[in-house]
Amino acid sequence: MRLLGSALAVLVVVVTLRAGQSQPTPSSVRDAREEAYRANNSGVAALERYDYKSAAAFFRDALRLDPSIAFARLNLAIALHYDGDPESALKEALAAAKALSREPRAWFVAGLAARAAANDVEALTAFEQVLKLDPSDVATRINIGQVHLENGRYAEAIDHLSKAAAVESFNATAAYGFATALLRARRTAEGQAAMARFQVLRDAPYAITYAAAYLQQGRYAEAIVSTGAEPQLVDARMPAVRFADVTAEALPGAQLGESTSVTLNDIDADGDVDLLVSGPSGTRLFRRAGASWRAVATPTSRGPTTGTIVADYDNDGRADVLVLGSRGVSLWHQLAGGAFEEATIKASLEEAAGGHTAAWGDLDHDGDVDFITAGEGAAQAWRNNGNGTFTRFPASTGLDVSAGAAAALVPTDFDAGRDIDVMIVGSGGAALLKNMREGRFENVAARSGFRKGAYQAMATADLDADGRPDFFFGRPGAVGLFVTSDGSASFKFTDAPTATTGALAAQLIDYDSDGVIDLVTFGAGGLRVLRNTGNAWADASTDARLPQEPCTGGCALASADVDDDGDIDLVTSGGGNVRVWRNEGPPTRTMTVRLSARVSNRSAIGARIDMRAGSLLRRFEASSATPSAGPADIVFGLGRRRADVVRVVWPSGIVQAENAPASRGQQRQRLDIVELDRKPSSCPYLFTWNGERFEFIGDFLGGGEMGYWLAPGVRNVPDPEEFVRIRGDQLKTRDGRYELRVTNELEEAVFVDRLSLIAVT
Repeated sequence: MRLLGSALAVLVVVVTLRAGQSQPTPSSVRDAREEAYRANNSGVAALERYDYKSAAAFFRDALRLDPSIAFARLNLAIALHYDGDPESALKEALAAAKALSREPRAWFVAGLAARAAANDVEALTAFEQVLKLDPSDVATRINIGQVHLENGRYAEAIDHLSKAAAVESFNATAAYGFATALLRARRTAEGQAAMARFQVLRDAPYAITYAAAYLQQGRYAEAIVSTGAEPQLVDARMPAVRFADVTAEALPGAQLGESTSVTLNDIDADGDVDLLVSGPSGTRLFRRAGASWRAVATPTSRGPTTGTIVADYDNDGRADVLVLGSRGVSLWHQLAGGAFEEATIKASLEEAAGGHTAAWGDLDHDGDVDFITAGEGAAQAWRNNGNGTFTRFPASTGLDVSAGAAAALVPTDFDAGRDIDVMIVGSGGAALLKNMREGRFENVAARSGFRKGAYQAMATADLDADGRPDFFFGRPGAVGLFVTSDGSASFKFTDAPTATTGALAAQLIDYDSDGVIDLVTFGAGGLRVLRNTGNAWADASTDARLPQEPCTGGCALASADVDDDGDIDLVTSGGGNVRVWRNEGPPTRTMTVRLSARVSNRSAIGARIDMRAGSLLRRFEASSATPSAGPADIVFGLGRRRADVVRVVWPSGIVQAENAPASRGQQRQRLDIVELDRKPSSCPYLFTWNGERFEFIGDFLGGGEMGYWLAPGVRNVPDPEEFVRIRGDQLKTRDGRYELRVTNELEEAVFVDRLSLIAVT
């Protein structure tokens, strides 16, 4: 919806920072740059709170501290644009484009500002520059199409809008623009068909609709921050980090039996991680109590178990456990007192297949977690019905694919499309399932550059902090493979160092808490750690005192801050034995984040968390998979920096930025974030009495806005009618009457001539 005013006010104190001396030392220059990065981070956080004036002030402060940070000028242009100063925004965007000639964002923002300033010629010039750098960008095609449409060039509008709709069939803005262009070009039959398609799409939960607000005009209208992974920012010296075998202390007297899988998760929500161990004799649960784990009543499965995944499947605030077995799965529901009861039959999962790997994820984006399993044959995906039961996704969904004997899978947003995709690897190669947002997935592995080959391990993290996940794959008898996003929908493939040969398990973690992601592997080469120095990988295994005895079977690896001291520890299973490795590095600054979802699935699986600290940007994607795809908790290493801002993109789509708490001289910072939507709405809300309570139906009247300028002297024509679907179960009589309530969110003046109910049978 278009915002014609704002009722959101956020008080931000702008601190003026002194520059260095007239002849600065290298350290003073470095400190000034870090302060500039921090000011930029604060500006981006203000943007995400829709406080554009404060954002502009922060970006100006960053430029004063270090004028060479060109992306701060681009960010200033974004803030000015959304604050309603298009002429100044255009000036800053064009200046940024000169310094960032290969950055599409600068030209895109220049195009937006030019459109807002009614300078269509300048806007088209800028948007055409974006297409030269990224011909597939949908938002750019839409903007070009809209400019042509407003100027009566219908053929050109149809060309660009049809291409946008073809790339993103779920984009309601592209669909509406395309239909409108066809109708105005008097291609009536085609236009009516396209408009019918839009009418279906506009009510679909997976649809994307652009609006004139920050974060709602495409990826190139989003601000930029530094990553901290640039080689000049990484200390190449080997850190004094050691791992100590503390199995006897962590699992005193435990009778584990043979094990093939380990899972770490805070199952009892007491702030520390618990341990699940699976193997031929079943699955055992160990709860953390002080410095050790103690065995408790155990979820189990029919026959041998191969792994576990943990999530709150019924959104009751307690974590539940799905146990993967050779004969199927078993679902264990956690009760209020912490005990578990089996819910497999109650959840209609008797026919669910087991396998070697599984993961939870909100595959249909309805606010609860679904799951997918894979083994020797095709994968199986099961939809959460929201009532404690599951139904298998139909074959038409496209999730029933095979990667040979599957080794690992993880739901992840590989293309930064704000939806859940799925990556599966195995003996037959990789299957990359792109979410098409129409109730189906498409395997785009070949299109994304994957070639045939066998894989036996996978870990994922955003290595270059570009907002898209990267991967490490273990390969039988060969070095591992780094699979890094190229910034679009494809990947770059790079052989990993020799130490990764034959890796059977892997984790991408920041083992030395310097803010840069490192690699730990377990397999034929033993337990190895490779340190990321920005442009190379250094084998730190000997310095870290990790054993290098080969693991040839039953190898598993999980990571978390087991002892709650701010750094990442390891738990391994190899040769049938579980071992716990405590990270004994020197004290460093870290930030621990804990999420509490309110609208999204309660486990916040699929949430993407950004932490900004001066020049550093770290990104984390919450997951629950077996084998583990990443750390079990959210711990960010800061090096010498202080955390500035933590940003969460919740599975619900809510974007939330929170300032980091003051460190007060402490090495560790903690931040608890409760899901909160600060974005204002401009449209009225409709509620109905459903027999028990008033139920939220949705917002409406979006097409009826008045007074919007399309061009100088030309205003929009509002749509005077709107139909809102109300299901039969959403509207019940109350004392013989149907009761509906409309609330005004006070962003706009609302005019309603007539409201009526129409029964459709």
